[in-house]
Amino acid sequence: MDLGSPAGPASVMRFAVIADPHFHDAGFTGAGDQLFLRSLIDTAESTRVFNESAPAFRAALDQIAADGIKTVIIVGDLTDDGQAYAVDGAVALLESYTARFGMRFFMTVGNHDLFARAGRHQSKRILRTDGRYDLVTSDIAASDPQAASRVVTEAMFAGGYDRVVPALGQMGFMRHPEDIHWESPFGSDDALASRLYTATSENGSQSVDTVDASYLVEPLSGLWLLSLDANIYRPEGDGFADCSEAGWNAALELKPHLLAWAADVAARAQQLGKQLVVFSHYPVVDPLNGTIDEELALLGKTTFARRMPAPVVSEAFLQAGVKLHFSGHWHINDTARFAADSSYLLNLAVPAPVAFPPAYKLCELSAETLQVETVMLRDVAGYDVGFARYAAECAVTGYDDEGLRAAGDHFGFISRHLDLLVRDRYLPREWPEDLRRMVESVNLGALAQLAGGVLAPDMAALPFMAAVVDWYKLRKASDLALADIGATRLAAYADLAALFATRDWPEGSVERQLGRFFGMMVRYGTRLPATRFKVDLASGAVTPD
Repeated sequence: MDLGSPAGPASVMRFAVIADPHFHDAGFTGAGDQLFLRSLIDTAESTRVFNESAPAFRAALDQIAADGIKTVIIVGDLTDDGQAYAVDGAVALLESYTARFGMRFFMTVGNHDLFARAGRHQSKRILRTDGRYDLVTSDIAASDPQAASRVVTEAMFAGGYDRVVPALGQMGFMRHPEDIHWESPFGSDDALASRLYTATSENGSQSVDTVDASYLVEPLSGLWLLSLDANIYRPEGDGFADCSEAGWNAALELKPHLLAWAADVAARAQQLGKQLVVFSHYPVVDPLNGTIDEELALLGKTTFARRMPAPVVSEAFLQAGVKLHFSGHWHINDTARFAADSSYLLNLAVPAPVAFPPAYKLCELSAETLQVETVMLRDVAGYDVGFARYAAECAVTGYDDEGLRAAGDHFGFISRHLDLLVRDRYLPREWPEDLRRMVESVNLGALAQLAGGVLAPDMAALPFMAAVVDWYKLRKASDLALADIGATRLAAYADLAALFATRDWPEGSVERQLGRFFGMMVRYGTRLPATRFKVDLASGAVTPD
């Protein structure tokens, strides 16, 4: 499939999908005259990188522009944390691509883009050239005794719907003169005051009218883009509760108008012969190949488990007639299918430029098929923007970045960031202590012996920690990680899964847990094609391309 070739006939729609760019403007000068760079230690403990986000986003947009694609969907979390400086910087960047290349952008809001209607304060640690950091905040009450100084600026404030949605208005949220059709769940008026629903507190004692930023737009003849705002902010005391971890599990219950509207849109699209593409920030089908029970038994209720869409969500979208849904939020690459009778629903989870695997998707849609190519970001100018400051920070703090600054490109940097993320976040926060000690101290040969087997010497010497990193790579990247891990390691992991599956180990035993671990790993690598594939729109069949 050559998605870089000139556009085909009018019936073929070409578009790109980017998820979770988390734009952080390192050139922001409102809090000083130096580069506005986040701490490496904060970066290593985050599921995304910060300072490298703008270079990666620009690289993706440059590649998309070079491919001649004019329509770009952003499935939420455009900005770092919704700060005013990040919103303004992202808007300016996208407007420059519209001016230079005629590109149009359509997005849905993610949980990092805004907060309710009131907004909220943000405080971040910004690195100095001497390796120390300043606290930059919008909250006059915020403090950090370890900070060298404190800077208070309104540019750090994360606005709510009333501030952010108008700022992003030309990205589909407001009517555009070039649109053939535009509507919201509430009608044809794009004013925020006409797009309100009532949010109620959990105990029912409070209610407040809040904005729903969903919209339907026809930017090109025959192409309908349905953006669903699944964010939920419930009133709670003097503020709001953020239900983003629940994703569509909460939205299905608390925004019932969305699925009713989606069903109406899907029916009209079929009647009028429109090609309908639906997107929201959160997945609507389990993207981890049905491993939730094993995960709960292995690690308990992790962040992934809490965010897993329940089957009732998939059933609701299936009943609404939605066939193609793009999502972000999880920073993973996946194709998941939910079907019943002759109906199907596909959730295409789009990876982020700022997490493993750093990639985006190119799509070609006709009346019969959807072709998808997942493009990895490797050569990114400026991927090392923070390296000098990181070196100073490591010298001051003694932090071990495990060779992060030796990365030769963006992909290498993101891969090494995952190493740190496993070490500094996933293992200490999510893994039970007995397994964590094993991860840090044994090799695969010792694990094979527990199951009564042996591995080839090269694989037997591989540290368990390396296998855990590969486990997360498969979990996050699906088949996009296979080449990176390599056939030899994959075969060893399959051998270990088979070894531990030969006996019914007692529940609670380490052998039972290791069997779950390697069994999940194998299933992560055998999901539907998610890198280069074709969807038969009549049947929903997904085949490699």
